Amino acid sequence: MLSGEADAGKDYEHLQNRRLGDTMMTWYKQIPKIELHVHLEGAIPHSALFDLIRKYGGDPAVPDEAALAERFRYRDFPQFIEAWI
Repeated sequence: MLSGEADAGKDYEHLQNRRLGDTMMTWYKQIPKIELHVHLEGAIPHSALFDLIRKYGGDPAVPDEAALAERFRYRDFPQFIEAWI
């Protein structure tokens, strides 16, 4: 194979990869998207949350992990909503 042929082959391969990338990006832009989210009260262990509370200055109302766990007990849904909104 001559040097020019090798270069032409690489150029062609580059163009194919670019077209494939463009095609994939077009496909990605066209597919429906959803919003994924997590709920903080169920996504982080109490121990990790307590570590963050202490790291950022603490909270006198939450002196230990047991007190933190108690703050995650709700008597009903309206109380839950009031706590998080």
